[in-house]
Amino acid sequence: MFPRSSSEEYRSQERRRGLVYVAAGLGLLYLALSALSSLWTDYLWFDSIGYVPVWRINLLVSLGLGAFGLLLVFGFVYLNLVITDRLSPRMELLELTEEEELVERFREWAEPRLRWLRMGVAGAFGVLIGAPIAEWRPEVLQFLNPSAFGLTDPVFDIDVGFYVFRLPLWTILVNWAFNVVALTLVLVIAVHYLNGGIRLQRGSRPSIRTGVKTHVSALAALLALLRAVGYQLDRFELLYSTQGDFSGAGFTDVNARLPALQLLTLVSLAAAVLFILNIRRPGWTLAVVSIGAWLFVSVAAGAIYPSLVQRFRVDPSPLEREQNYIALSVEYTQAAYGLDQVERRDFAATRDLTYDEVQSNDLTVSNLRLWDPDILTKTYQVLQEIRPYYTLEEVDTDRYDFDGQSTQVMVAARELDEAGLPEQNWQNTRLVYTHGFGLALSPANTVEADGQPDLLVQDVPPRSDVFDLDQTRIYFGETYAPDRYVIVKTGTAPGEADFPTEQSFARSEYDGEAGVVLDSIFKRLAFAIRYRDLNILISSELRSDSRVLMERNINQIVTDIAPFLAADADPYPVILDGRVQWVIDLYTWTNSYPYSTPWSANETDRMEIRSGLPRAGGNYLRASAKAVVDAYDGSVQFYVTDGFRPDPMVATWQKAYPDLFLPESEMPEVLVEHWRYPQDMFRIQTGIYEGRRLGGVAGPVHSRSNRARVVG
Repeated sequence: MFPRSSSEEYRSQERRRGLVYVAAGLGLLYLALSALSSLWTDYLWFDSIGYVPVWRINLLVSLGLGAFGLLLVFGFVYLNLVITDRLSPRMELLELTEEEELVERFREWAEPRLRWLRMGVAGAFGVLIGAPIAEWRPEVLQFLNPSAFGLTDPVFDIDVGFYVFRLPLWTILVNWAFNVVALTLVLVIAVHYLNGGIRLQRGSRPSIRTGVKTHVSALAALLALLRAVGYQLDRFELLYSTQGDFSGAGFTDVNARLPALQLLTLVSLAAAVLFILNIRRPGWTLAVVSIGAWLFVSVAAGAIYPSLVQRFRVDPSPLEREQNYIALSVEYTQAAYGLDQVERRDFAATRDLTYDEVQSNDLTVSNLRLWDPDILTKTYQVLQEIRPYYTLEEVDTDRYDFDGQSTQVMVAARELDEAGLPEQNWQNTRLVYTHGFGLALSPANTVEADGQPDLLVQDVPPRSDVFDLDQTRIYFGETYAPDRYVIVKTGTAPGEADFPTEQSFARSEYDGEAGVVLDSIFKRLAFAIRYRDLNILISSELRSDSRVLMERNINQIVTDIAPFLAADADPYPVILDGRVQWVIDLYTWTNSYPYSTPWSANETDRMEIRSGLPRAGGNYLRASAKAVVDAYDGSVQFYVTDGFRPDPMVATWQKAYPDLFLPESEMPEVLVEHWRYPQDMFRIQTGIYEGRRLGGVAGPVHSRSNRARVVG
């Protein structure tokens, strides 16, 4: 047996290195193709539903922000690395310690690669810290398209629109800039040490070259200036304070914390000046003094003094000190939730109901609901699901005019039960079982002789004596799993499953305009990569006119188009012109409304988990928009519905996305007749209105006469 020669070992190493390069190249190629396929298929989806302008705005703003952040951070870090290199000593060090020997070896290795190292480090900072600001798109769009609320805050006398649309971006921008400079300062100190500009000496203070001191002091001064700006923004943040038993700035905030922040601003500015002056003075005395003064003032004025004011001025007589602030919190909370124009009426309860009183309230009495939705859901499921792959999961209330009489009805769309499909193979789940069919609808106040609901729409195919039903297949619904695609207009024989017959199945082929047409091999490849599904690429059952329905969950459709709007948990179906239209209540909300009490689990525990609203933290809510989604072709229309109470937030989004919304006047009148009070809105408003969330205030306050001007 002969030992392997060194040349063979070298070739073996080269082969392994080559395989690593190939594997890395293939991995990068796959990641690039995945990103491009997602981008392209997203565009195709937005194009299929007519909202390419929205997609274009989102893409351009995000790309612009990401590129700006990446280049800004890259340039800032690269410039500082160049300065660091130019300030490094060029002479060889004598009598190196063990640590300095390691540093010297690093310098010998880095010297020929210095330019690439700088670009690599700066690029890494740019990608990791700069590019993620692409996620600031909502804040930037609001900042560029603000609307006035017509109401000023009681402390600074600034329109509420500043807090909702401007302050959030200023806050995250200053915090981000501070972090960038702080991380750059750490990097600069480390590189100066590696370059020999900073030397650690046993038994004495580190040796720092003059140029290094100048560089570090300049960056420290910049940090102090940014902190001063941050303190100024923190003043406005006091209006979200929760230090007391109510929301908003209280006595201690206005009379202690606010002056403390002003003092901290001056201290930070003074620290910046001292850092600059420290450049010309030997040692670091001024820098240490500035840091020590800032720490002392932060603790004394920022923490100890407010605690003393709270303990010795507020706690002994809280009602006297906080009365005006509590009234302001109630007033602004009611304005934020649209409760400032509530009309209170007293009704005299009586057990003696007369025939005349019943007659005078005939519309109400005749529509008293006899059916509980939870019970009726189970009843519908027994009577009307027809097959286990259909589901009648959500029963909603609505109203229709029958013979001139407004009648409350219970209605449920018969959607496809994706988990209950027979033979869970690709063909069945993606090509054959693609939709639900029809509805079950019955009056809320009538019962058949056998105790069953009086069905006005029933069975599959749906039949009705009161509605003209033209197309009631449910391709888009509220129970479908998000991002679960199906493909229609395929070569699968004998077609998509509709409903069972005595012999086998009634079949159909989709003839709507929904979905993306798979008319090229490139589109099939893009979708195969997006969904990690090779069948889309190789299946012989797909035709050139096949269509992929990418998103069929109606709430998710609305969220994908307008993520800044929160969808109500309970969309409801309406029969319009023989088709099924889904109506979805949409909310604008923020957590940046001054002096307003945030909602919490007390209010949202009664909401369904599918609600698009956050479970806690928001302190402003309006139901200022609605979306209408066709259950057959997936077409979507957004309408602004703030005619009763103008909503500055929806006005801002109208300016940001001018092609997204239609005015309320363009909604079909028959749909307007089916409007209902948004359920999630009602649950949150009632919880807030009870006064439980107003920190001990005994019930809601309805007078604006308590409005007070707060001065420090």
